[in-house]
Amino acid sequence: MQWHFIIVGIASLCLAIGLFSRWSAGVVWLGYTYIFLLEQSTYNNHYYLMCLFAFLLIICPSGRCYSVDALINKRRKKPQEDTTTIPVWCVWLIRFQLFIVYFYGGIAKFNVDWLDGMPMLGPAEKIHQFLSQYAGLPGAIQLIHVCLFMAWTGLFYDLTIGFLLLIPRTRFFGLALTAIFHTINHFVFPIGVFPVLALASTLIFFEPDWPLRVWNWMRRPTLVWPEKRWFWGGFLAFFPVGLLLGWRTQPAAVLSSPSVRPSRPLIYFLAFWALFQVGVPLIHHTIPGDANWTEEWQNFSWRMMLRAKSAGYAMYHVQDPGLQTTDATGRKLIQWDKLPANRPHAIYVPVDCRLLDWGHHPGLTNTFEPCLGQRFVYVLPKGQADQVPLIQQRLVKTWEKEFQTTPVVEESIDLTTALKTLSSIIREYLAAHPQAPSAEALQALDWALLADKNAGEMEKNYIFIVDVLARIQDDHWHTLANPVLRRLHPFALQGAKYPDQQFLIVHSPEGLSNQQRLQLTQGKPYMVWVDLSRLRPFAWREMPEWFITYEEQQLQMVWNYFHELNQIQLERFAVRPSMLYLYAKHVAERWEAEYGRRPQVFAHSMVMLNYRYPRPLVDPNFNLADVDYRLFQHNSWILPLDAPRIEMVTQPFKHPTIRN
Repeated sequence: MQWHFIIVGIASLCLAIGLFSRWSAGVVWLGYTYIFLLEQSTYNNHYYLMCLFAFLLIICPSGRCYSVDALINKRRKKPQEDTTTIPVWCVWLIRFQLFIVYFYGGIAKFNVDWLDGMPMLGPAEKIHQFLSQYAGLPGAIQLIHVCLFMAWTGLFYDLTIGFLLLIPRTRFFGLALTAIFHTINHFVFPIGVFPVLALASTLIFFEPDWPLRVWNWMRRPTLVWPEKRWFWGGFLAFFPVGLLLGWRTQPAAVLSSPSVRPSRPLIYFLAFWALFQVGVPLIHHTIPGDANWTEEWQNFSWRMMLRAKSAGYAMYHVQDPGLQTTDATGRKLIQWDKLPANRPHAIYVPVDCRLLDWGHHPGLTNTFEPCLGQRFVYVLPKGQADQVPLIQQRLVKTWEKEFQTTPVVEESIDLTTALKTLSSIIREYLAAHPQAPSAEALQALDWALLADKNAGEMEKNYIFIVDVLARIQDDHWHTLANPVLRRLHPFALQGAKYPDQQFLIVHSPEGLSNQQRLQLTQGKPYMVWVDLSRLRPFAWREMPEWFITYEEQQLQMVWNYFHELNQIQLERFAVRPSMLYLYAKHVAERWEAEYGRRPQVFAHSMVMLNYRYPRPLVDPNFNLADVDYRLFQHNSWILPLDAPRIEMVTQPFKHPTIRN
């Protein structure tokens, strides 16, 4: 793929300077379209637009003038070839393509959520806070007003910009609106290169000889007075950019003989292209359901920035009759004797660590936590704080008897104490080893301490702290960090608090094998408590590729897709039914290849669309490994969107909440 990108990059440079223009456009189209189609999770409308532009440049003689091709042809003395103009249909073809993008983008915004401003809540919050802090925004202008302003101006811009750029009187006005619109988009949305692409391509709407006019004006600048009535009328109607209505573009001068009439095959192709571009964005209207939810023909339809759609981690349950049985009550059980030898006999029990009452679970417990992995935690019964030394001795003796190894038994510490201790240890180390790299580790620890002090239990700050500690453990500081972090209260890195409970942490330097862990439970499967809802991706990757959990009073086999998917895929596939479906097929194929049996695969994904209550996206009772994805029909395993919207609190502003 490195060579693939290098070749596409070279072809792009050749296309930009006009060297072998059509061949270069062909290589760019084939190479970039392959990249575009290779990965569904990175789909973006402006990537699709780039593919279309590259294809159109194959049939348009873009290298005739002001290009390396033109210089070569001039030296070869080919007077029969026109080197000053291109057929006018080429200009109108690209104009048509851009018009379609904008106009269909506006039509797609005619939905209840957009007209209420809901998809703009996140970006509007940033703008509202910025204006309130730096521009003294009046208190009467609340967040919802900014949402509505952004939504409605975006709708009107998309619907009208194509017409504004086509009319000579309003072209400069439209260009100014385009510059403002895409500049704001660049700073507000993670939209990549689209603002630059859109602003540059907008110039195709001006008369084709505009570069020559600009060059001639630069050689002999002259002042062109505006028409007063349009100038002042525009100023009053569209302050302040309406002033540009005072100028209009003039028709292009005749540069050579009339354009060549397109051939009949070319006319047929242009007609087909126009029908294709007009028809494809309408397909989703023929399929029941909201395309923002079902994603059916959401792509290739210029439905841009229409939704705020998010999900937690999806969950895949695998059912294999060769490993599972059902008891008389219908509950699923695991045939542990048939479990592959490389799979631990562990049941990962999902818990909410912030609600867990440890007083109900005295004794030795196995946990799995981010940065720490599996640990043995001894929960001290209440009222036995004075017996800690005795309990430590008892644990050491029992461990030595069972495993012939001496463990380390330590009292646990809270998160703030651990962060301060670790910071102090690293500073002492740096004082003795001045050459050791330090800035990033210390700065990260200082930030983590500040977040822990000021943020309390806010989820985003615990995520930040975990990421900081994971980064420190990955570099040469892990030998200093591990002895401190392993003493943390259980689930302290995921926001759990223990005002009265005390714990001992049992650490075995040599570690324990699966067989040794089974000794603690007399050969029965052992339980590992884990807060799956608050695990970071790197922690998921430290868990087995598939494992057994206890959910809804039965044992389930869970496929851990974090071993295969990258960060972009993790962010996007849980909200896209087609990708959930494709990955379920992939899981079934991998399972069948390894174990010789095709399993059933069920997906669970709770999704929030435009601040409605979270709702299952796909039916968890459908075996996605054996269903088909119907391209031009609604897929019944995609559940309908019937969740009510969460009522928003607008004054004083808070994040989306639920009224009691």
